[in-house]
Amino acid sequence: MLLTHLSLVVVVPRVWAKEIDRPDWSRLAAKPWVFVSPLCSYARFLDCLTREHDIQPKARFHVDEDTTALNLVAAGQALTLTTEEALQGHGFADPNAVCTWPHFRHKMPLSLCYLSARRDDPAVTALRETTLALWNESA
Repeated sequence: MLLTHLSLVVVVPRVWAKEIDRPDWSRLAAKPWVFVSPLCSYARFLDCLTREHDIQPKARFHVDEDTTALNLVAAGQALTLTTEEALQGHGFADPNAVCTWPHFRHKMPLSLCYLSARRDDPAVTALRETTLALWNESA
């Protein structure tokens, strides 16, 4: 069940902005990265990007939280993949600490998923209805 689309971006330390201002994935891959959990859709999408652009980014850090990854980027330690919505939601909209790489933006669906065989399961129905009610309140 599609809820919305999120804007996936590459976030870099502000101090690196001029150094990686060209659309060159190999320059990005040469920099240290913050990788999020392999269970995260960002990580799976990064796997697709590495194959598509024939790059092998090097992880300096592995984290489970967007906030931790963004703090490491703001400290000038690495770059990461996240959404514009996460930047806003975690208070990183200030362009003095981090910036988005202008050569990449991808719309990624945010969905609630469940097995179609369990569509009529009361627990799934309750989850679906509650999610929609809360999602529509916050939209």
